[in-house]
Amino acid sequence: MSPQEVFAHRAAQLSRPIETATEGREQLVVFRLGGERYGCAPRVVQELVEVASRTVVPGAPEWMLGLINLRGRVCSLVDVRPILELPAEPLAGRELALVLSHPTMAVAILVEALEGMLGYAPEDVHSAVTHAAGASGHPFQGQLLAGGGLVTILDLEQLVNEETLTVDHSKEAGS
Repeated sequence: MSPQEVFAHRAAQLSRPIETATEGREQLVVFRLGGERYGCAPRVVQELVEVASRTVVPGAPEWMLGLINLRGRVCSLVDVRPILELPAEPLAGRELALVLSHPTMAVAILVEALEGMLGYAPEDVHSAVTHAAGASGHPFQGQLLAGGGLVTILDLEQLVNEETLTVDHSKEAGS
């Protein structure tokens, strides 16, 4: 092949739309929590932040770690490990939080580490696991073997809307 033919061939390859690698594939944001790997839809994650400081809320439930300042916006920092029945051991190193894109709440969940994005084929997802969170309405969407380990797919929108994560003081007042 002449140099012009090589360049023409490379140009033809590079000018093709990127379709084959991602067509029919879904994406997950993969993070670690309680020594386990979890994934969630990227649309529910706004950003990853390092928690420099937090304000503890007196009388708050154990899963409510406090409030963080996110560029002037008050955001609840939630520990979902108790809901997922994971050990709530102190995290080594810095505290990281996934800030969620939620329509009505400013909420972030504590994570150990962010692994990154993972592409997968929907047919590779195994059915949702049964868990103590309850068979109906549990936040588990399935499991996937990827990157040498198991990734449990969570519905974070449902998880932060769980009744266990809602403090309703009107119920206490009526008691």
